[in-house]
Amino acid sequence: MSGNDIATELTSLVERGDAHPPQEQGGAGCLKAGRTRNSIFLTVFVGIAVPFFFFILGRVSVVGGLSSSLRHNVSSSSTRSKYRRVQGLGFQIYTGGAPAYINNDTKHHVPNPECIGRFSYGQLVGEDHPHLQCYIGHENATVDVARRIEIMTDAIERAHDLADGDEETLKVFIAPEFYWRGVNGAYLFLDEAPGDPETCGPVCQLLVGMENIVAQKRFENWLFVMGTVIASEELPKADPFDYLFYNFAPLYKGYDPAKHDFRGKRFLVPKRYVSSSDFLTPRRHLDSSIFKELVGEELPEHDKTVYNPHDFDRRRYDYRAWDEYKEELDALGYTMIEYDWLMMDGLSMTVEICLDHQMRTAQSAYNGDMVAGRTTLIPSSSDDGLDYVQIPFYQAQVSLVSSAGMTVMSESLVLTHKGTIFLQDGLSNDTNVMYWNTEDECESGLQFDGGTEAVQRTAFLSVTEVLFEHHTIDDFGKYDLYGSDWKERINETFSTALYPPQITVFGAVDIPDIILDG
Repeated sequence: MSGNDIATELTSLVERGDAHPPQEQGGAGCLKAGRTRNSIFLTVFVGIAVPFFFFILGRVSVVGGLSSSLRHNVSSSSTRSKYRRVQGLGFQIYTGGAPAYINNDTKHHVPNPECIGRFSYGQLVGEDHPHLQCYIGHENATVDVARRIEIMTDAIERAHDLADGDEETLKVFIAPEFYWRGVNGAYLFLDEAPGDPETCGPVCQLLVGMENIVAQKRFENWLFVMGTVIASEELPKADPFDYLFYNFAPLYKGYDPAKHDFRGKRFLVPKRYVSSSDFLTPRRHLDSSIFKELVGEELPEHDKTVYNPHDFDRRRYDYRAWDEYKEELDALGYTMIEYDWLMMDGLSMTVEICLDHQMRTAQSAYNGDMVAGRTTLIPSSSDDGLDYVQIPFYQAQVSLVSSAGMTVMSESLVLTHKGTIFLQDGLSNDTNVMYWNTEDECESGLQFDGGTEAVQRTAFLSVTEVLFEHHTIDDFGKYDLYGSDWKERINETFSTALYPPQITVFGAVDIPDIILDG
């Protein structure tokens, strides 16, 4: 066996379709070690996988793709988009809870001034032991949302200045999970009425703010994932636990309002799975004597922070409740992305939020749809408006993930040959890397890391096996959003205890051009 064969075998992994979803990793995951190279092969051995991939690839050709034998009988049927390349622009800002304790200039563990005096203390279960944190935000939800809109606007303006100006390059701006949540851990759904300031609550306010940003000619070739919104809805019952919880990403395609209206340009992506780190366990649910000893200060009597649904075995967000809002959303021009799949200007895309990526929601939708006979319809947006089409059998040309504590997972990918995934995380500003982990039992095998990640997957076929090669996009730059006054600019809206906000700009990469066989 040659050296290359040995290297391939040592880094091989059988990819399979599981009947049951993977289990959530405990806490924030395990420490990672054992880095190797930045290009790694995964092997799929003989079984169902090989004939399935030959079936798929026998019906589709990727320009510059797998082998000449798979590129014959090409018809005029094509998914070619007006976009030839895609560029990822990640908004890297810490969106987690502020740590209750920090190290001062003399390396002593001291209370974090951001948390002192707040009612929003809570406990986060970490990878080794619980951590005390506090939610950051203004007590007035209207003021809180306005400040977050201002910071988001600054980030988009900075990204625009740094982006590729080519009209054939789709610019993809991604903000992290939990960007919109407020000091109570979630915005309360009020009677929302956009356009009426007396009844437009915080969720309505932030959506209108984002709508105004994207409706500009200069953003015609931009796609925006505006982080995620954490919201709760109180049910008309006396039980204090009768709340519905939502975590969703507003997604927008920029447009010129002089040429098009907003139809087919506004989307909502609901998150399905509740992670153990999505909410803090509020102090009212902790041992009061121990908590007071740890915090060491008198706290306000009132505690309006939402409870942690994960503490009460609620593992899913109230996804089905969205059905009740479909008519209202449609009237506002919003389309639900229910299966994490969409077509955008001829490009096949997936969008997932944090734990959903690990739980393979987009992949499960794809596999289930193939088994069921491809009956699932997903939204398809273009300059001509909105339509519904089948999930493409050639998988996604571009995948997107907004997260807080997640990395790209190779086993969750549904990328076509030479497809690209962009991930923006809200708990890390590490550099985009890939490595093979041989030292950690919790997370062994191929691993990715980084606060802003971009990974491409390539497929290679032989008579007996299918090989997947992954590599990170190493052409990128990091740019500060603000100058030396960055703490003053985001103080009391986001924590300043960890790292400054930045824009990570990847070099534009080619979009795989899919040509369907006749």
